[in-house]
Amino acid sequence: MWWDVNQAYAMDQLLDWHMQWDANVQFWFNNQPDRNYIHEVRTDHNVYEAENWYWTDLPTPDLNEDDTWVEEQQQGAEEKELGWATPAVQIPGGVERMVYTGYTSWNCDCNAYFLTESELTQPSPWGGDWLPERWDELGRTEIQGSH
Repeated sequence: MWWDVNQAYAMDQLLDWHMQWDANVQFWFNNQPDRNYIHEVRTDHNVYEAENWYWTDLPTPDLNEDDTWVEEQQQGAEEKELGWATPAVQIPGGVERMVYTGYTSWNCDCNAYFLTESELTQPSPWGGDWLPERWDELGRTEIQGSH
């Protein structure tokens, strides 16, 4: 669901909802304790900038990341990632959850998209980073004439 505040440089919001993991997801996460869970949203980096703001009824994420300008130029997209380091205790099974993320429009009359993915990540062999191992596309929203 999309909330477009029709005001220059106002923060628009994307709501991902009805997200529900299998009832036995904790068992699966417990068998892979080095895995993390990421909720990722990508959009057009020339139209929107991700804000630090989010709201979720999941536990507080361990990661709240917006890509740097250099990463955005290389990828051709703006990415917002919220991540949970211990999903076996943080991601409930069998219960619907939601995540809101906020974006500032660059105030152009442009078309854009929002693509949301659910990612299972693993530790980077170089340390620190969470690298995608598997992912599912949760949804795509097309925006006509964003402001």
